[in-house]
Amino acid sequence: VNSRKVYVGGSGVTSGSSAPTGYAKDRKWIMMAFSSYEQARQPYVNWEKLGRQNANRLAIDIVADIISRVITAANYGASVKAVPPQAFTADDIADLCESATGRNWPVTDRSLVMNHTYRTPLLKDSTYKQYLSYGSTDPVRKALIKEAYGFDAIEVVPNLTTYSPAGENLIGWINHIYAMVIATAQIMPTEEVRALMTRYDIAIHPTIGMTLAYRRFGDLTLDQTKEVVESSYGAGIGVASSLARMTSQ
Repeated sequence: VNSRKVYVGGSGVTSGSSAPTGYAKDRKWIMMAFSSYEQARQPYVNWEKLGRQNANRLAIDIVADIISRVITAANYGASVKAVPPQAFTADDIADLCESATGRNWPVTDRSLVMNHTYRTPLLKDSTYKQYLSYGSTDPVRKALIKEAYGFDAIEVVPNLTTYSPAGENLIGWINHIYAMVIATAQIMPTEEVRALMTRYDIAIHPTIGMTLAYRRFGDLTLDQTKEVVESSYGAGIGVASSLARMTSQ
């Protein structure tokens, strides 16, 4: 009775912007290419670092897709807090705590996620500045507010508002850990495709199990080595009552 369907990967009319309503489903990839000349004449270029940057860019694209397609009013209901960034205070977090408790969320594993513009007024809030009196300097030294009013984690997403579903003014949410289900499942290339590659690896995150695939192959005409980082993923609703949306209005 607690099973949830997650669509993973795909192409064409079944994925991306054409994925089933309320779900995220796609295969996304980013490629890096460099010539034999560049590899021979640029000894100080850190190709590994460039590869990590590409993987980070891929992660941002996937997160943006999931937020814009899954964290919607249709999936999780009306906003429980509507407030512009300049008016956001510690009192609003207290209200969100009440909303979480009213939904019968366990007291552990609650999170608050918000756009970066909502952290700034909190850092100016005397409620958090007084942490200095108790020996924690994180709000002032690191601009970090790690937890408050029963939320085990407070996460800031830069420019989260740009990922908002159209017309919904999403600026963040509170959630318990069962709010969403996300799955990855890489598709093994066919024998003919693998024959054209010099490497094909799959990396699996040791804790959460998410996977990325890495392909390396050459282009004889352009004299280039090409490296691709990709992910076939899907996301959908877990327990709908385990997430509550916040909006700017």
